[in-house]
Amino acid sequence: MELLHARPGKVPGLPLGRGRDPGICDDRQRLCLALALRNGADPILKERMFGLANSQGNHGEDDKEHWFYLDSTPTHSYLKCQYKYLQGAYPYEDPVSTNARRGKQDMEYELLDTGIFDEDRYFDVIVEYAKAAADDILMQVTAYNRGPDPATLHLLPTLWFRNTWSWGRPGPQANDYSRRRRPATSRGARNPR
Repeated sequence: MELLHARPGKVPGLPLGRGRDPGICDDRQRLCLALALRNGADPILKERMFGLANSQGNHGEDDKEHWFYLDSTPTHSYLKCQYKYLQGAYPYEDPVSTNARRGKQDMEYELLDTGIFDEDRYFDVIVEYAKAAADDILMQVTAYNRGPDPATLHLLPTLWFRNTWSWGRPGPQANDYSRRRRPATSRGARNPR
């Protein structure tokens, strides 16, 4: 089985600009941290939420995943979310084709309607982020197998620089993070001459 990355335009129903699975970035949105998942049954590495584009959904753009924000401080110094990740292959075509046949007066066809959760074969994946300092973010991932049998789950924390140079902007400079002001201490402070 070939492992595919879910790229916009390559997977039916994955609209352009769809965000990554639960992630966070620095204050300049240059350094990003997120979680990708792999269950061994789905041919696509789950690194983005799957959903319908505005033209595909009978009620507009819509995520077809089960994730929940559980907690957050007003400053986002602590964030917690839960994602219900399937143990089997995701039914990508079913929500796309079923919603395409429905009109605006019909109910949306959701992931629960596919029956994929009927046997509780999924993982609860809890992702927590905490800031130890403005430039020090911690990530904790906890996964629970809710199914009746052992199942494979690969957790892939991913750290990357945002691609701003493809927009004609300069990319992140190597010294951007080392130039941040550090508090002067009596030992480390320079002696003015």
